[in-house]
Amino acid sequence: MLACFGLAGNRPYPATQRDAAPRCLPSVERDVPRTQNGLDALGKASFGARIVRPILGFAATAQPRLNLLRIEEDLSGAHLRLARVFIECKPYDQVIERFDKPGTLFYVDAPYWDCEKDYGEGLFSREDFGRLAGLLGAVKGKFILSLNDTPWVRETFADFRIEGIKTRYSVAATKKAEAAEVLITNFR
Repeated sequence: MLACFGLAGNRPYPATQRDAAPRCLPSVERDVPRTQNGLDALGKASFGARIVRPILGFAATAQPRLNLLRIEEDLSGAHLRLARVFIECKPYDQVIERFDKPGTLFYVDAPYWDCEKDYGEGLFSREDFGRLAGLLGAVKGKFILSLNDTPWVRETFADFRIEGIKTRYSVAATKKAEAAEVLITNFR
C-alpha cells in the first residue's frame, strides 16, 4: 500500500468525504462534486496546491491549464488515477497510525523548514518536525520524507538515512536556481 499525504499539523488538508469537507475548508459547500470541481480548478491554476493564499500562475504565451471544455475528461482521469487511493481528512499522526503496516510506504510531504506558515497560520509548527521524527521512528512500514537541506533538518532527522540532492524549482520560470534538498528514509 502507498499512503501519500501532505502534512498540515493538527489540522487536516481537504478531503472528498462529505462530512469532512466543512471541517477542512469551512467556506466550501457540502456538495462533494462541486467541492471537487473547485479544488481541481484551484489546483490547476495554483503552484504548490496552496489553498490558503494561493499563488496563481498565468502566462500570456501559453494555453491555460484549466480548460472548462475538458473538465469532465480531467475528472475522469483523476478518478482512474485515484481509484485505489485513500484520501483522509485527519491529522498526520492519525494517518500514520491508521495505515502503518509492514507493507506500507509513506511519502511524507511536509512544509519546508522555515516555511511552516506558507500553507496557513497554525497548521504546522516548528515543533511538529520533532513530533514527526518521533512518529516516523516507530513506523512498521517504510517512509520517504522530502525537505529542504538545512542543519536543523539534518539534526532533527539524524536517526534516519539522509541523502542530499540538488534540484531546480520551476515556479520562477525565468530563474531556475539550484536548490539543496534531502530525502530522508528509514530504508536503503
